[in-house]
Amino acid sequence: MPPGGQPPVDYGAQPPAGSGSGGGKGPLIAVIAALVLIVGGGIGLAVWLTSGSDPEVALDELYLEPAGDPGIDPFTTSVTQTEPLAQLQTLPVQHAPPEEREGAEDAEGRPITRVTGVDATRNGLFGGTRDRGSCDVEALIRFLDQNDDKAEAFARVQNIDPQDLPSYLRDLTPVILRTDTLVINHGFRDGRATPRQAVLQAGTAVLVDRFGIPRVKCDCGNPLLPPRAPDAQPTLSGSRWATFDITEIVTIVNVTNVTINEFILIDVVTGEGFKREPGSPADGPVDTEIENLDELCAEDPRFCDELPEPEPEAEDVVDTDLEVPEDIVIGSGDVQVTLVWTGGEDLDVHVIDPNGEEIYFGNRVSASGGELDRDQIPSCGDADTHVENIFWPEGGAPSGEYEAWVNVFRSCDPPSTFRLEVLVGGVVVDSISGTTTFDRSESIRFVVD
Repeated sequence: MPPGGQPPVDYGAQPPAGSGSGGGKGPLIAVIAALVLIVGGGIGLAVWLTSGSDPEVALDELYLEPAGDPGIDPFTTSVTQTEPLAQLQTLPVQHAPPEEREGAEDAEGRPITRVTGVDATRNGLFGGTRDRGSCDVEALIRFLDQNDDKAEAFARVQNIDPQDLPSYLRDLTPVILRTDTLVINHGFRDGRATPRQAVLQAGTAVLVDRFGIPRVKCDCGNPLLPPRAPDAQPTLSGSRWATFDITEIVTIVNVTNVTINEFILIDVVTGEGFKREPGSPADGPVDTEIENLDELCAEDPRFCDELPEPEPEAEDVVDTDLEVPEDIVIGSGDVQVTLVWTGGEDLDVHVIDPNGEEIYFGNRVSASGGELDRDQIPSCGDADTHVENIFWPEGGAPSGEYEAWVNVFRSCDPPSTFRLEVLVGGVVVDSISGTTTFDRSESIRFVVD
């Protein structure tokens, strides 16, 4: 659980006092509006909560903040570690259909704001990239340590002592929103935090607490709090994205105050599910495979309906002809990752070295000495054998864990047959093969001592 306990109740829904969220008894709260809550496939009722005091946030205005947009008056420069994701597999949300939305339009036919609550404990609510955090927490900590005024303002929003900021932030978990999400965002102006109701576009990187509630927007370092019920027809500011719908906004709620001990995320690159431990370790998130996927699917078929179809087993694919042609010379040494394929698709080999640097066609030589020495771009209909290769020369590969995979840069019909092979010290340590029924293949992870 994050240190510091409850956030200020002036700004939104709180875990019930005495339920283990810390902070002791809070002020009295009052229900001011209701929203539809989707829990386990059914419809429930959640509430907007606020204290008797009047918060400094306008309910008659919504700021629209596209993925990657820091918005107005950012606390920091971006600490996001991933590219903005304007396109991703969004979370299926059961919004009430238009014909069933009581009061969905005013007398003049203008849409009225509708907010659907989604349970923070829902599997697949958030996305991420396996083994790579979406937010550089240590950079945020360093920035706040060097800017006392912003640190004090940030801590005040989250109702914690400024000296507790490092432990508070390290206890948050990096994820990527898979829905357009309503929050109270905070800019920084004239020495204080300035709250505003904002809708963050799906694809935005955030840090969430152990209750699954967004607490930091990563591309500006802004503190976040749960929202309040907006006016029926607020003024919209900022840049509208093509899929924005004021009647299909989501807010993340945890009405049962359940602490999340393990986040089940959707990989925004592969579409596959994986587990992430809470928190933000300095060396990256702790991510693992879902061991009992069949059991999870039996308990939560909605989550597994999103997952991609399994790839063909490698042993079912005939790849005896997938060898490097004799007239092609490629580099070898301590580490060699070779991709061979037939067909006209443009395939690319990618490798991440132990220092976290990715080698591919856009970054052909790494600081660690790795090199993409062969890159091919065939045309659709080209039936020849094609090769790409990344290698570290003898005595040049750093120790540690590597990751290699195949990416389909341009697809063709029919798909290609491929083989990806990893050699360490000239010995094959792993390989995958099959047909390119994916955008990105499974990864090969291997260690060099």
